[in-house]
Amino acid sequence: MFSKHLSLGALVSVFILFLIAGPVVSPAKAQIPELEVSIGDSLIGPGGPVLIPIVMKNYFDSVAGFELTLVNDHPSVLNFLESELDTSGTLISGWQYVATVQTEASFKIYALANTIHPPITPGIGYPQMGNVPLCIIQADLDEIPDTMTTRQIEVNVVKNVYDFNFSSESGVSLGLSYDTTYDTSWYNCTEWEVTPPDDSMCLDWEQVGGPPADSIHVDTVLHGYLDYDKLKIYDGVIDLWQECVGTTGDADCDGLRNIIDILQVINYIYKGAGKPYCNIDCNCDCRIDIQDVVCLISQIYGLGNPCQCCGCQEWEDLCGGN
Repeated sequence: MFSKHLSLGALVSVFILFLIAGPVVSPAKAQIPELEVSIGDSLIGPGGPVLIPIVMKNYFDSVAGFELTLVNDHPSVLNFLESELDTSGTLISGWQYVATVQTEASFKIYALANTIHPPITPGIGYPQMGNVPLCIIQADLDEIPDTMTTRQIEVNVVKNVYDFNFSSESGVSLGLSYDTTYDTSWYNCTEWEVTPPDDSMCLDWEQVGGPPADSIHVDTVLHGYLDYDKLKIYDGVIDLWQECVGTTGDADCDGLRNIIDILQVINYIYKGAGKPYCNIDCNCDCRIDIQDVVCLISQIYGLGNPCQCCGCQEWEDLCGGN
């Protein structure tokens, strides 16, 4: 169970409170897009699963709902986990509706800050320019076939208006522009009623292919499209590895220590997810527990005393690889 000094809920509150946001700058609106969406690069190895952060930055309007669809280029190897969307410590923590739909070809996320029921949950304010994830998805690795020559799997955002939409609190879709088209229809009257003699009314119309015609009707149609002057989308890459002996606390072995590593260690402790490599025994006591999470938070955010970490060879010698 949890440490008597620090519950998991308190821990989550601690690292949310001390997340370090990116620098706030104020470039002219024309120089930056309305919205950026990035799929974080990750690593995955034996024992998985991998945590894949999705990062969003909105500069000029709020975000109160979104629909996002992901695919990967090796769906028989990498499987998104439909029931494991993690919103703890993310931008959509506390949103009233979050759902996922998994198919053989894609993974779709739906999220709304508010449904029709109170209380009112605020959307994501702007400018949001930090590195707190929008949400975090999980994926697992099946056996890698011998025919797979690359050690990378691409995770891509499906880029069309039917599978990608981010909406503001006022219902405006971000990153879209519209083309106007005109749809003209021609009609001939097939039956007239004369009342009075100098006036007439058509009782039945027939659509025809074009003039000459008794009447025309013009519809104005708006067609939305993703405008890449207003929108930037960055796909992600997952590297496949066999062994991880990286920097202490770098739980996902991507060369960085950040919130994803904290969540990875929590996942291992409380869900049994992943393999206990030496680099997540952050205080080098031959146990992987809540104290390692506290130590990792201290290392990343400079809170409290620094950890007395040991390297992987020292861990192997001291702990016997257990």
